[in-house]
Amino acid sequence: MPTFVGFSTQHVNDIKTPVIAPGVSGGGISPIKKATVTKKFTMTDEQLVIQDLINSFNILAGQKPGQPSYGTTIWSFIFEANTLDTRSALETEIRRVVNLDPRIVVNTVQVIPQNNGVLAQVELAISPFNNPSMLAIMFDQNASRAYSVTSNQ
Repeated sequence: MPTFVGFSTQHVNDIKTPVIAPGVSGGGISPIKKATVTKKFTMTDEQLVIQDLINSFNILAGQKPGQPSYGTTIWSFIFEANTLDTRSALETEIRRVVNLDPRIVVNTVQVIPQNNGVLAQVELAISPFNNPSMLAIMFDQNASRAYSVTSNQ
């Protein structure tokens, strides 16, 4: 089972101020101690696969070094007119991106235009669990990002 354990990046870029050592004349500065406490988070199994899929929808095709086919061209379709050809192209692109991940099996893809973007409802199963689930992905043209709206797992 895939498991990812990572470290939180909270407060990574905070400026650390030097501490003046008491009783030291001439403004002596003591060394800054490195923080030893890190916050960990864990994503396992299906959550990890779905987050990987959402990440691949947020990367434009050709942006990932060494992997020109990784990512999506879906953002070029989001601003097009709502025609049958555009919806068909969106469904084809969603299937292509999902099929790049061998852990996911796609059953159906349905594209629904929304006021601020496109909602894609994808019925999928994640190997080795093979539990069918419906994943709703919102492609928000205002924020220029994709995110999971609901996921029934």
